[in-house]
Amino acid sequence: MSGEEPGPGGASPPRGAARRHYPALPVWVVEDHQDVLPFIYRAIGSKHLPASNISFVHLDSHPDLLIPVNMPADTVFDKEALFSELSIENWIMPAVYAGHISQVVWLHPWWAQQISEGKHNFLVGKDVSTTTIRVTGTDHYFLSDGLYVPADQLENQKPLNLHVILIDPTESSNSSEGNGEVTSAKRLKLNTDDTSATSSSSVAADDFDHIIPSVKEKETQNAGALTGAETLAEGSASSWLKNSKRPIRDIVKDVCQVLQKGDAYVLDIDLDFFSVKNPFKEMYTQTEYELLQELYSFKKPHKNATE
Repeated sequence: MSGEEPGPGGASPPRGAARRHYPALPVWVVEDHQDVLPFIYRAIGSKHLPASNISFVHLDSHPDLLIPVNMPADTVFDKEALFSELSIENWIMPAVYAGHISQVVWLHPWWAQQISEGKHNFLVGKDVSTTTIRVTGTDHYFLSDGLYVPADQLENQKPLNLHVILIDPTESSNSSEGNGEVTSAKRLKLNTDDTSATSSSSVAADDFDHIIPSVKEKETQNAGALTGAETLAEGSASSWLKNSKRPIRDIVKDVCQVLQKGDAYVLDIDLDFFSVKNPFKEMYTQTEYELLQELYSFKKPHKNATE
């Protein structure tokens, strides 16, 4: 394996094999989201990243956690075939099934509510009846795409710990350019291994009182009327935001605790976290759009529904 990349799901390095360290933090910029995966696999192949137990921090307006519906699960063991099957919404889960990624943190803005807030622990595996990748996750994000199957129908199961966390606008309680104070964003620093940009954080959860400045929650600005069936009504949106707000201190603690569970981490920043639009609003009239919404709407099953 020296000098070569393992195929997705390839064997871990031999016991005692030292992980290599980058001299400087590597950053890769790509156009389509899935095009970053070859760089991650290359880092695994060069032993800068481990072959398993990677924590993946995903800053995006979209979870990107769907699965190529008809792709055979074994495609993950042929990386070139895999890369040709992926698109922007389904490129993370195959790396989970391949055994590389074990923890995913989806950091999302308030308007992105595709997956319910909180922790989701489920299995990703090979459906014995279809030989495709499926999950035991019961969130409607997976149910609506037909990706759920019972655990006893999956083989080669891989556990996934998914953390869905709202990023709410915050500001330092004493931030002003004239008082000489450093802003909270600049003061916050994670104590990572100096020799490796891919090593997991070494900051203990108990240390955060000493390294995170106090912050206060910023009032959510009035974004104007929320219209259309694809958004929440204004009143319910305000209520949801109020109930979902968390101090940035708690969010950082949660993220770092997830990082500590892995042997390394990857930070994925997608620019549509900051700005995104609905292209269908420009393609169809309002009447046509509402008809399409009704046609493609998903009715959630009852909470106590059987499998």
